[in-house]
Amino acid sequence: MIEKVKNTIDKYNMLNNGDIVLLALSGGCDSVSLLYVLNSLKDFYKIDLNVFHMNHNLRGEDSQRDEEFVKKLCKTLKIPIFIHSNDVKYYSISNKITIEEAGRKLRYEYLQKTIKDIKGNKIVTAHNKNDSVETIIFNIIRGTGISGLKGIPKVKDNIIRPLIDCTRIEIENFCILKNIKYRTDKTNLDLIYTRNKIRHKVLKNMSEINQNVVETIFESSKNFEIEDNFLEFLAKEEYKKCLENLKNKNIALNLEKFNSINIALKRRVVRIVLSNFYKNLENVSQVNVDDIIKLASNETGKKINLKSDVIVTKLYKHIVFENKTFIENKLEFCYNIKSNDFLYIKELDLYVTLFSKCIFENDDYLELDNIITIAFDESILKQDLQIRTRKTGDILQNNGTQKLKSFFTNKKIPLNERNMPILAHENNILWIMNYYISKLHESKINNKSAFLQIWKKVNLSDSYNGR
Repeated sequence: MIEKVKNTIDKYNMLNNGDIVLLALSGGCDSVSLLYVLNSLKDFYKIDLNVFHMNHNLRGEDSQRDEEFVKKLCKTLKIPIFIHSNDVKYYSISNKITIEEAGRKLRYEYLQKTIKDIKGNKIVTAHNKNDSVETIIFNIIRGTGISGLKGIPKVKDNIIRPLIDCTRIEIENFCILKNIKYRTDKTNLDLIYTRNKIRHKVLKNMSEINQNVVETIFESSKNFEIEDNFLEFLAKEEYKKCLENLKNKNIALNLEKFNSINIALKRRVVRIVLSNFYKNLENVSQVNVDDIIKLASNETGKKINLKSDVIVTKLYKHIVFENKTFIENKLEFCYNIKSNDFLYIKELDLYVTLFSKCIFENDDYLELDNIITIAFDESILKQDLQIRTRKTGDILQNNGTQKLKSFFTNKKIPLNERNMPILAHENNILWIMNYYISKLHESKINNKSAFLQIWKKVNLSDSYNGR
């Protein structure tokens, strides 16, 4: 079996010289056998082998005996061990999840914390071929796509699984052959746990139809993995084509391009987008994904609220994914400005001036890339003016009166882009950056003009020296 594990390590490039490795050791047959295998190979791969054990505190004295067993084993093998004790049952109840899920979440959380503490780079778990097949069956029962038929990944991020090509029988026979002692967890026989039902009942019944059912399903999973990887590649290409805005954790997809994608890839594109907001997609259901796809065909302005404060909105030409926290903390500012003022708007990193003449004397200032210059009738200098973001009740007055909200709607300006700088007198809008200037107040450039100038923070003395 050692040679088989070595082949798996080499095939998937799991270990490299100098790796600092942390093995998750429960004390059971799988993890103990893997400890002996890696200990025999550590000099060959030139790795620093360490062990992690988590006491789940679920089986009273048996849990304590597990802990003592792994301590003694690591002491005998002269391998450093890191132990963490957790109340898994309490965590399960507090988070309203199963005991199995609670244990898994806490194990991986503290494995990642420990690998960071020891400045390591590889976490090793003892999942085997049977575990992978059981996971596939579990996913089918729960509902899944092709991704769920791949089984347990052999390598994922910094986690490697060298036993993934070994069956449980091979591992047990290895322990018998090498006279390796290990602990037996009695709860592995308890049929109240879903995985145990699959292991002891479902797979047993399936083996009556096909005695090689584990091998058959495992080999099929390799085909699913190849096809899934190809579809994921295609989906990422479609995502790049649709992506039009990626800023402040907000993502906008071109609606026309998105709606033209085949449904199989469209679902994957949605999950790729959501991966920007979630550490993992375990809690994103197929229903969530399909609801987002339906939203893309609904009327403008409709939205969906997902878990963890993610909001998906159908706009005029886009479907936008946003973080609710960012939306609620929308940009707001208000600065009074009068003639000859020189302001710095820290919220936008912009400088603003209002002068009776342009502060740049040459006639070619309108061609400067970093400067926006707007000419108004000088009468505005007598008004109480503000540079600010929009407020309820704002209006525009040209040929009649129009609400600012209606102006934005008619111009099809998305909600998340409506907090641009505005020049206003009370609730009367004189200018909206990039979109509007009041015809009642605009002016041709002459000696009766007032100039509003806005530019990004630059070294003006360097940029305009000698002009």
